[in-house]
Amino acid sequence: MKITAVNLTEDKTKLVGLNPISMKKIGNMVLLAGKNGSGKTRLLNLIRNQAQDVQNDIIQRNRAKNNIDSYSNQIKNQIGQKQQLELNIQQYKNSINDTKQQIINQPQNKQQFEQSIQRYEKNINSSKQQIENQPQQKEEWEKQILKFEELLKSPIPITLENNQQNIAVVDFVPNKIELVDWTNQSEQSWMQNASHATTIGVANLHQATIPLIQKVTRTWFNSTHPSIEISQEEKDIATADYERLQSIIQSFIGTKIGLDQNGHSTLFGKPIAQAQLSAGQRVLLQLCVAIFAQGGSLENYIIFMDEPENHLHPSAVIDLLDTIKKHNPNGQIWIATHSIPLLSHFDSSSLWFVENGTVKHSGKKPELVLRSLLGDEDRIQKLRDFTSLPSELARNRFTFECLLLPKVVETDSSDPQSLQLNDQLKIIWNNKSSINLLDFGAGKGRMIANLSDYPTVSQETLNYHAFEPFDADKDDCLKNISLCYDDAENRYHTTIESLRTKVDDNYFDVVVLSNVLHEIPHNQWHSIFTDIKKLLKNDGYLLLIEDCLIPIGELPHSNGFIVFNTLHLKKLLNIPSTEANFIAHDARFDSAEQRGRLMAHLIPQSYLTNISTETIKDALKELKQSAKTEIQKIRNESPSYSNGLAHGFWIQQLANAELCLQELGEYKL
Repeated sequence: MKITAVNLTEDKTKLVGLNPISMKKIGNMVLLAGKNGSGKTRLLNLIRNQAQDVQNDIIQRNRAKNNIDSYSNQIKNQIGQKQQLELNIQQYKNSINDTKQQIINQPQNKQQFEQSIQRYEKNINSSKQQIENQPQQKEEWEKQILKFEELLKSPIPITLENNQQNIAVVDFVPNKIELVDWTNQSEQSWMQNASHATTIGVANLHQATIPLIQKVTRTWFNSTHPSIEISQEEKDIATADYERLQSIIQSFIGTKIGLDQNGHSTLFGKPIAQAQLSAGQRVLLQLCVAIFAQGGSLENYIIFMDEPENHLHPSAVIDLLDTIKKHNPNGQIWIATHSIPLLSHFDSSSLWFVENGTVKHSGKKPELVLRSLLGDEDRIQKLRDFTSLPSELARNRFTFECLLLPKVVETDSSDPQSLQLNDQLKIIWNNKSSINLLDFGAGKGRMIANLSDYPTVSQETLNYHAFEPFDADKDDCLKNISLCYDDAENRYHTTIESLRTKVDDNYFDVVVLSNVLHEIPHNQWHSIFTDIKKLLKNDGYLLLIEDCLIPIGELPHSNGFIVFNTLHLKKLLNIPSTEANFIAHDARFDSAEQRGRLMAHLIPQSYLTNISTETIKDALKELKQSAKTEIQKIRNESPSYSNGLAHGFWIQQLANAELCLQELGEYKL
């Protein structure tokens, strides 16, 4: 169970002193970071309250749709009703005239006929009144329709995964760490405490944990004793409960419950209260009991933690969260925190920055959070010094990451590369009302998910297709495609052959490789570019988008990664300097520090078959020279974390280019 989006308008947030909240594409881990008073706890409480009202909100919206249909039909039917009422009035008038004639012909029945006339006149007045009331009734219905339409236009406050309607949020920061022993209580007292474990939440878990374990263990032991008379059904229930609790504790604590000669439940060979469990183990044991007694699976709940570092040592919090994530990889955890050790442990894509009642995603700018928590640059520098040689730390981290497979990075439509992509597509849209686009190496479908946020993108203006040879993230990709299109399956392709059976050659206006080219081995460049040329229209473009100073190392193939900038691409594809249709775009041209990093290149279709062994060698040699220049430059500058990352990047570029050239026979050992 997950919350995938939060969209709370001012009428909901101002009540607790927060600004409107918009959070999209929320992952499994949500870190709400900010200093005390920033609004973290208020935000967590507000989301919890709104989440518990999801079903009621859905009911209200469905009721609004039904009422709009009902009132619209009633307004539509007013014309026919008025015509019928006018016809009735005329018929009543005719009946009055006929009745008056009957009075003349039958004077002896005058009184009876006059009563009939009165009824007809009454019906006429009633019909006229109904006609007169129609405009007012219509106005009232239209007001109601507007009210219901406003409700439907308002953002859905909480969006759940797979359109679920029910949600269970549990606060899991135990308010007390010490576990209450049962041995110094009466049996009635500790058995009563054991029953408190079934209450959702953590308020009584410190009292209930050991008693519940003792109750389950003793019940099982007694049920297996040969001299105790017990039904088979009761024995089966006791055994099942005991085995389930054992399994949960084994998973989280790494050991099983025992039983000593005095009938006391034990862990690590000692009665639990005397087992000298660490703070983290005591919290985990409470979690085990909560899972056992409150539903059996963490997947049934979304876990909220408000400043867990106030109750546990940072390392204990991290151990706790790592264990929960390990045993509940598909669950979701929300944490409000100002603990730097905790924030640094998890991926920055999970980071949301809360300041002055405003929340925004900070995955790309964790330094904002650091500055907020620590204050001025002097304090930040002291932290850097304390963590020992930040440039060396960064270099070592990058080098280590270069031994790992690439990671999928999640961003939203405000990400500079997404904005850059949209800007480049506008160039292609310039003379076309709609374009056909192939997302080459689509991964999780981040591209279409972000593009769908822009007002310029719709089914009418963009015909999107995804190509991804590795379908590990197929479900996520299809989900993102379905944000825009009803036929997602038909737009997802895993082979070039299957793609070409569904679309004609020269079909696409643009093929986009976003942060993909550097992962492709050099011996596949020629065949891939050839395939892309077949797919592109004669006036089509290959759009290459790359972070030319990737902050995270990776090992996509044996030679590592190769990142080409503008010069290297021109050498690779033999593009002359006079080619006006070759466009290089710098997403951060106005930043001296970031200039030349986030680059997009529009390459005309005609150049894609210019690639050859010789052009590959030329491009790699230029890359080697660029790497040497950058390394020498960095070594003459003051050490910093960013310089450490850059140093690690360019050393890898130099080594990887050398390895590629060696494979191409340029050098011999």
